[in-house]
Amino acid sequence: MKDGGLSLLDKRRRSKKDCDLTSIYVEQSVEAIRQEREKFNDRIKWSSFKRITCYVFVIFLGIIMGVASYALINNDKYPATIVVAAEFVLFFEVLGLLGVILKTVLSQDNKKK
Repeated sequence: MKDGGLSLLDKRRRSKKDCDLTSIYVEQSVEAIRQEREKFNDRIKWSSFKRITCYVFVIFLGIIMGVASYALINNDKYPATIVVAAEFVLFFEVLGLLGVILKTVLSQDNKKK
């Protein structure tokens, strides 16, 4: 009954422990894959949200720039306060757009590292 110092009963116990460990490793691997899939889906949702937000921002940017430019071009139809406000809006909108572009370029540069 003894084979290499181990009885048949000991070999069965050892193989059962190995099966238990294998099943634990499989369960851990399945859970890790599930978490990775969930993280990937969250990243896709977040990137689509950022893309939609950018499209809305560009549309609003165009509308605001159009109204401010119209007020600046036809400045004789509007009071001086409206024209000055349009100048400030246009200036700060272009400044904000420049900031967003620089932030995007710099964050893309950091991702490559």
